[in-house]
Amino acid sequence: MATVVRWSVVLACPGEGELALLADLSARRDAHIVAVADPDGTSLGADLAEIMGIPVIHDLDGLNPGEVDWLVHPELSEPVAALVDEAEAKGIAAERADLFAVRLIAPGQPVPATPRPVATRDLEHLEKETANIHRTLSRIEEALDRESLLRWLLGLAMRAVGASSGSLMLWDEAAGELYVGFAHGLSDATRHLTRVKAGEGISGRVAATGEAARVRSRSKGKNRDRTDIIDAVCAPLRWDDRLLGVINLSSTADDGPMGTDALGVVNGLSHRLASLLNRFLAFQAVQDQEKIRALEEELCTVVGDTAEPRAFLGTWLAHYARAAGALEAALGLLTADGDLCVIAPDSVTYESPPETTKATVLATGMARVMRCSEGSAETVYHLPVGKGAQRAVLTLVFSGPEEAHRFGAMAATYIYLANRHLGPALTLGERTDEVERLTLLASALSSLAEMQSGEAEERVLSAARRLTGARQALLVDDRAPRADDPLADLKLEASRLLRQTGDEGWIATTLETGSEGEHHVLAVPLDTTRPLPGLLLVDKQRVHDLDAATFTETDARFARRLLPLLRTPRIQTTPVPVPVSDSGTDQVVGILKREMDRCDRYHTMLGVAAFRLDRSPSSLVVAELAAKLRSSDQVGCLDDGTVVVVVPEDIQSLHRLQTRVEALLGALTGASMVVRSSSTVYPGPASDPGELLSAATKGCG
Repeated sequence: MATVVRWSVVLACPGEGELALLADLSARRDAHIVAVADPDGTSLGADLAEIMGIPVIHDLDGLNPGEVDWLVHPELSEPVAALVDEAEAKGIAAERADLFAVRLIAPGQPVPATPRPVATRDLEHLEKETANIHRTLSRIEEALDRESLLRWLLGLAMRAVGASSGSLMLWDEAAGELYVGFAHGLSDATRHLTRVKAGEGISGRVAATGEAARVRSRSKGKNRDRTDIIDAVCAPLRWDDRLLGVINLSSTADDGPMGTDALGVVNGLSHRLASLLNRFLAFQAVQDQEKIRALEEELCTVVGDTAEPRAFLGTWLAHYARAAGALEAALGLLTADGDLCVIAPDSVTYESPPETTKATVLATGMARVMRCSEGSAETVYHLPVGKGAQRAVLTLVFSGPEEAHRFGAMAATYIYLANRHLGPALTLGERTDEVERLTLLASALSSLAEMQSGEAEERVLSAARRLTGARQALLVDDRAPRADDPLADLKLEASRLLRQTGDEGWIATTLETGSEGEHHVLAVPLDTTRPLPGLLLVDKQRVHDLDAATFTETDARFARRLLPLLRTPRIQTTPVPVPVSDSGTDQVVGILKREMDRCDRYHTMLGVAAFRLDRSPSSLVVAELAAKLRSSDQVGCLDDGTVVVVVPEDIQSLHRLQTRVEALLGALTGASMVVRSSSTVYPGPASDPGELLSAATKGCG
């Protein structure tokens, strides 16, 4: 069934405000845009109409009688008024664009002099208007999409001269090169690879001279995919004496040559194409700046939210890759032993030695771009971040040539952002190493402080393994190992190494001990004036992501911190008994009464947590629990065996304390012990110590 055309329209001088109506009318089946009337041919709608294949006319003389019902126009100006007068003389109804849009929404109803308030429109009209807006926005978004616009421009030029293939190349002012923005008949690999400097090849000469050229030749170009091209036209796209790019059109032997006037047609059309391209690129520049601003805000948020290096860098890279349009992003950081730790959003790998291109970037501080290497249709950017010894390499992989070239045009801004936000974080390797090891050292010293007589050697060796990542730690002295000792060969080699350390204090090397195979070891003497006894650390593992895979000076320095403990005589002390509240409900009630009175007088708060076990805990368990809590926390035990912890003031951490005490009681009494707990605070519903204690124990079951 044929669609009846109800709206036969000529749009007069459509500007930015009429683009939505132009898009809507072109999408409607019951409407037909006969032409766009523009006496000067300078309106934005006239440029867009040519791309959409809508005729552009200078007046209404060429219209057939009855062909047009409506002349839709913007606010009256001198050229618009002339077209309105001409339309009235020809019996064509003239109406302002905003009023005509209302007519389209509610056909058959009188058009109000001023738009009606939204509140008076019924639901059906609102639904129609909403659907209309969505269709309009879709057309506008399509027109503002980079690839769609370039496809339109190239398609228009190809149809104008009968070309079968072509490309639209854009000018990268920073690099002084042309790159393929869009093409018909070129492979992705060619689009990735093609970068033409001004003056090189046909496109480069056209860009440099500003004069269109036509070539009739079967010769194969440097990056040409097709060998059967017999006719080609190339024209510059310039606006206000500024080069925007060039357009290349071609035909093959099967299609035959283009028309004799192809050069003139393309040369004449290039000004109109340049006008549209200039407007779009200006709009895109605003979009790019907004994208950069949004990216900077995101990166600031990442820096503030994440402290752990792998998580921080992974999140940072994910934001950066999305904004840059990259398929993949990774950051390479050198470890202390020269390996490259490559951190991606969801993985950590190592390169030993670093890949050649990345090593060059790290050494020179110069960016490298790899296009279609190893047969892949990808562009890979390796960018330097940071300076000197803390320099890292940021790798971005682009699968689409458009994204790769667009990033290249803004690479300087992206590199600046990376250095600004990521540069300070490049000390993560050093800082992380120090924090991780100091934490381990503090834990080791705490453990060593609790050791009993005779445990020194075992505790120190265990701490050394944790600090350095060694799989094995041995204390080597001048005594010959037993014949049945499985580590006899290793200990003999260790003795030799310790004697070789001299004044250097430590030595790291690789040992091959026959039956034991190959081991990477670190030897550190106990006393710098004597080689033996000493510590031997065997087979290093990374303590964290940015740690070295082999023993380094840092491992030696931290190991030496532990060695004096092996020769320091232990001072035996008598443990001081921890004060614990006397067992019994009356005693706990007395504590609560005193603390509640203090809350009332000083306007503070009080937390009470109760813990009930399967069987009553011993007084020793309660004492050990009290020793592991703060000195201000008071621990008591009710007559029925319920353990009560009174927490003055710090009630914000009450839930965390419950969880911790449950774990401590489980560890102190056995893994099979079931612990139930509940808590309450004062001031609250309870008004005396008895009620407060009842409220605290109510949830224990």
